[in-house]
Amino acid sequence: MAFDFARKDDYSNLGIMLDAGLNINLKTHKGDSLLMLASYNNALKTTKMLLERGANVNEVNARGQTPLAGVCFKGYEDIAKLLISYGANLHQSSGFGMTPYRFALLFGHFALAKRLLHLSKNSKS
Repeated sequence: MAFDFARKDDYSNLGIMLDAGLNINLKTHKGDSLLMLASYNNALKTTKMLLERGANVNEVNARGQTPLAGVCFKGYEDIAKLLISYGANLHQSSGFGMTPYRFALLFGHFALAKRLLHLSKNSKS
């Protein structure tokens, strides 16, 4: 149920489960965390709630992917901005050797790729 709540942006019911003691970094059998599922499904309110409660923004799944890599693959700019504001690693490579920037570029999300490149250059300064 918790995983479905994360996917469907049902932050209210997921919040009740977390208040009752559910592990905020709970993962599926594939290693996808609640945050990964929420962000990958463009569930903005749930993603924000999980981050505010301390979910690990750089947690990787079984394929070595982070939530930021997933949203860059999908092109969800608002979620990407939110993850970055909570410290998502711009340089973390996935299990395929792909950074979030490369995912955005490869899948045609050029505005997002440009933003990531700009942020990446500034973070190295």
